Amino acid sequence: MKSTGKTGELLQIKVPSMILAAAWTEPRIAAGGEVTLEVCTHLVADGSPVKLEIKTVGGKTIGTFDGKVYADLHRRKFLVPKDTEEDLVYQAKLSEHKLEKVSNRLVVIPGLAITDTKWLDPDGKELKALQDGKPAKATAKIQGRPDDAEVDLSAMLTETDGSEAMIQKARVKIKDKSVTLKLKWAYGDKSKQVPLRPERDRHAETYQEPTIHLKAICDGVVALGPKIPVTQEMVLKYQSGEGIAGPFEGKKVTVIAPDGKKSEHTIPADGVVKVGETKPGHYEIEHPKMDEAK
Repeated sequence: MKSTGKTGELLQIKVPSMILAAAWTEPRIAAGGEVTLEVCTHLVADGSPVKLEIKTVGGKTIGTFDGKVYADLHRRKFLVPKDTEEDLVYQAKLSEHKLEKVSNRLVVIPGLAITDTKWLDPDGKELKALQDGKPAKATAKIQGRPDDAEVDLSAMLTETDGSEAMIQKARVKIKDKSVTLKLKWAYGDKSKQVPLRPERDRHAETYQEPTIHLKAICDGVVALGPKIPVTQEMVLKYQSGEGIAGPFEGKKVTVIAPDGKKSEHTIPADGVVKVGETKPGHYEIEHPKMDEAK
């Protein structure tokens, strides 16, 4: 932009506001998937209203939205209706600036289904629970996509407080209409976050069992597999030591789980009590009375 003026005189230049771009962040999306759109502006004041009208290329309006521009940008997510059969465009209007711009075309492809999720041990046996630290793999069927199409698979851990965390992620290709995610993980010290039962009772909180589920994303479509519980293996060892002497054989041990359930176990000759697979969390253990060492 060129301008001219005279020395000693105030030069005023009016710079026009602009819509630099109206674009989808992905070139294509599956019907039923979620996509992000962006309106990029120049010299538009923060808080300026923007109106969006989303249409099929055939002219059918499928959504209108009101928003505001901040830092010369308006961004929002849009869920493409499952019955969409045409490509999409959107028109961005800044009425206060008398500006408008039509986006690029978003290619819409048929939706997909992710079904029949299973968790298997290394030998291919189906698991009803995932044991802490033990390898496993998840498999799922994919319908609506050809072999060699890529899918983002994640193993999601739901904590005892209801929060979620991703513990493993991989991009895999569909093979024979199926996908597989190999899982190598450890729940570990997270169980220390589970409060003791008396503390939970004081606050009227209930124990929520940690679970893992499979999350699959393909062409913007998200599918979740069923939740499977997490378990840990508990072993108690009783042996002679400073101030304590045997024998321990035949004595009873009571284990109280985070959900309040009790189980009683008898100490064998070797002093090793195998409680077995347990839910993560703090356990209360009622030990038998031991003889003092002489």
